[in-house]
Amino acid sequence: MKTTFREDEDEIVVNGPKIFITNGDVADIIVLFGKWAELGDGRDAISVAAIEKGAPGFEVIGTDKKMGSRASSTAALSFINCRIPRANLLGKPGEGLKMLYDFLRKSRPSVAAQALGIARAAFEDAIAYVNDCPAPLKSLRFEISLFSKRGDRRCGKAVSAKGRSLAS
Repeated sequence: MKTTFREDEDEIVVNGPKIFITNGDVADIIVLFGKWAELGDGRDAISVAAIEKGAPGFEVIGTDKKMGSRASSTAALSFINCRIPRANLLGKPGEGLKMLYDFLRKSRPSVAAQALGIARAAFEDAIAYVNDCPAPLKSLRFEISLFSKRGDRRCGKAVSAKGRSLAS
């Protein structure tokens, strides 16, 4: 974490880069994690502030070209002597790590569930495709079917390619 917050009277001065920021190029308000300079460079210095689009010194320097899910953009941001009101600090200096873990604990399971759902649908589509192929692929059909049953049994149940339960 290279972004820093430094107190200057009733303002906070923000400096440093941020990469892989979801919707960073389109959001009106950015929730930004950085290190509170007076607390050092360790984990205990992590703090959180809200920064509004258009704040002087805040710039979107690029967006990523993604192959997969494009429902949201991913941006690189730059903060050069960006001044924000002290009131934009969320919590107290140094409380950011706890907030970060709280945010991740609530948001990341849905990301994992989405990835699992996409993978399962892709696997089921592959099974359906192989099952509809000509006879030379019969051995491949058996291998994929066997793999599917074995994989699901590790989870305590056996499921066919169409999602029907099989005897365990």
